Amino acid sequence: MKKITTLLLLCLLTLGATAQNAKRQVAIFHCTGDNGNTMTAFDIDSIDKIKFITLENFNITLAQVAVTDASVKVSFSPTDKVKSATYYLDAAPDIVYTQTCDGSSWERTWTDLQPSTTVTVYCTIEDEYGITKTVTLALTTQAAPAQQAAKVGDYFYADGTWSTTRHQGKTVVGIVFSTTPTDKDKAKGFTNGYAMAIKSLTDKAKWSNQSYAEFESGAYASLTDKGYITDRDGYTHSTTLIEGITSSVQHDAALSATQLSKPRALSGSNSGWYLPSMGQMIDIMVNLGGLSTDSITHNETANTGTWKGLAKTAINNLNARLNPVGGTLFSTSSAQYIWTSSESTARSAYYLYMNYGTDISTLTYYKTTEFEVRPVVAF
Repeated sequence: MKKITTLLLLCLLTLGATAQNAKRQVAIFHCTGDNGNTMTAFDIDSIDKIKFITLENFNITLAQVAVTDASVKVSFSPTDKVKSATYYLDAAPDIVYTQTCDGSSWERTWTDLQPSTTVTVYCTIEDEYGITKTVTLALTTQAAPAQQAAKVGDYFYADGTWSTTRHQGKTVVGIVFSTTPTDKDKAKGFTNGYAMAIKSLTDKAKWSNQSYAEFESGAYASLTDKGYITDRDGYTHSTTLIEGITSSVQHDAALSATQLSKPRALSGSNSGWYLPSMGQMIDIMVNLGGLSTDSITHNETANTGTWKGLAKTAINNLNARLNPVGGTLFSTSSAQYIWTSSESTARSAYYLYMNYGTDISTLTYYKTTEFEVRPVVAF
């Protein structure tokens, strides 16, 4: 009798609404047992047959599997009474995961976290009667390693850092193609180099909606012999173009390049995405594509140049870097036309022509034409 009285006193008997499933209707009694997790379900589907169902070991264990300076990996081990779990990380509360449970364990990794930061996993489990329980686990990311000098071919990440060996806890958004910033970019604080976005924009864009607009970007690369090779001030050109946008003047290629910051947000000290100059596109072909400026056939009259028969080599080398990180590959089946921010005349601007199996050329065309956009970033 004493045990029965004690049990009755310990039971909270908070009946509330009845829980239902496809087979029966039950009333739930929340009881505090020795193990702290015992509940009793009273079957009221057939009142003449009193039936108690004891739910024991209704729990889930969260455990740290691995932690880096930018990621955490957690294991989830539910008991067999758990039917589903909903969980999220407080550093990314909008991303909620749902798991149907059968007693098996699983793991989840969260990436792109800040170093030396404590984050918490919140996991709410539910049983067949609708009973819920929330379990948490706090973890602290490691301190960030010292940032090394950038090298051509390094991975550039969404947090504005870079590394030679790929960091599995970070999102790759670019590939470093130069470590020689211009004086103008150094003056803006971008002293490490440049990275090409692994993604190109989905939609093509016009360089300008004006068929004749003199000195829109502040300089003509065509005024200097082989100026298309040496013009590396794409950020300055792009900034000027964007600042020149009005209700009637549009510079869509330069503006659209900056939009890559929305799905591929950058933090840290960098310029954000912008439309590269012709010289920067050439650096990409040379430093990542394996070509040489010495092999360019220069057209003195048009102030343009061509790598004859070398497109296949460059595209294969570029795609070998892009493919492992889920990048937008350069085409091996059709010609591509990619805008730069370098002007040639009031009517035309430079673009890169790539035709797999034949040539890569630096050419000029009317600004009102729609071409592709492949952004870069200075850092």
